[in-house]
Amino acid sequence: MSLKQLIFLIITVGYFPFAFGKETYFIVNYESSENDTIRKIYSQFLEDVFKLANNHNSILMTKENNPQVTNWKKIPAGVKLRIYVGVDDLDKKKFFEYEKRTKNHLRKIDERENYQSLNYVQGLKSSIYYMFFMGDVKQSNSVDADVAFTQKGVITLGWQGNYYFPISNHSIGMGISFSELDMTKSNYGSGSIDYPTEVNAYTYGEYRSKDQGTTFLYGVDYEKSSSFDLSESNNQGKIVLEDNSLIYGTLGIARSIGFSKTSIFTKLTLSKTLISKSSSGKNYSGYKTNFYINKKMNKDFYIFSNFRYQNLSTSSDLQVIRLGFGFGVLF
Repeated sequence: MSLKQLIFLIITVGYFPFAFGKETYFIVNYESSENDTIRKIYSQFLEDVFKLANNHNSILMTKENNPQVTNWKKIPAGVKLRIYVGVDDLDKKKFFEYEKRTKNHLRKIDERENYQSLNYVQGLKSSIYYMFFMGDVKQSNSVDADVAFTQKGVITLGWQGNYYFPISNHSIGMGISFSELDMTKSNYGSGSIDYPTEVNAYTYGEYRSKDQGTTFLYGVDYEKSSSFDLSESNNQGKIVLEDNSLIYGTLGIARSIGFSKTSIFTKLTLSKTLISKSSSGKNYSGYKTNFYINKKMNKDFYIFSNFRYQNLSTSSDLQVIRLGFGFGVLF
């Protein structure tokens, strides 16, 4: 197993345990009204309030975290409460009505009280970002010379966005970026190489699980990039580039992972080539994977990192590994 395959395996195996199996609740900061009871409060959030019993986990957690209340059948007005609601019991339509009426927001927690953001939003949410990356590229075949070099993305500018359908688990993700590349070190030839601007874009359908914790992605990626024409490079004694346009089919998974009282957003995608066109007449086939980590610093600003591994083949084999860092602004 190569080092690149090992890195991909570690990321995949280490990531998926976070995506499933964690008991999760929603919590709302609630101020009681006159004649409130615990059942009346829960009726504002639950799909079926009659399923609640005194030994229900949500009821037990609410009572345990609100010791100031001695009689839950007759709660005084103006008492500030922390109400816990299990994700399997939440009625989303009632939640939206409550949120609109009170301008209050639920927060999601796991059993360890690790706070995570709850992304119940509607409409288009987007951001612009800048990224710098370093990478290694290797291209080889059995006839012509092998080429290996270090590459850097001096400037990557991009836009990404999500459109959330009202009261739905479905959304659409989309994005586009432009990268100016530079070669810093090579084992073949000398002098600088004038790389065309690299373009990456995607359109994904998204489905969020019932607890809103895990999102499944499916769609297509587009890439316009350059590689080496090894036959011409060997004939001319210098590096000759070929332009490639590739369309991938993509599957992925995304989730926010809680740490103490903060969280990071993670996304893992795997893409397989569907269509390929090259200026040299070759057609590349293969796959690429991306692992993305995003940390929101405040309501408008975030930082992120991105790991990318790409393995393509035609008359030559092409491997690309990149690690990038950047920041973005939400709007």
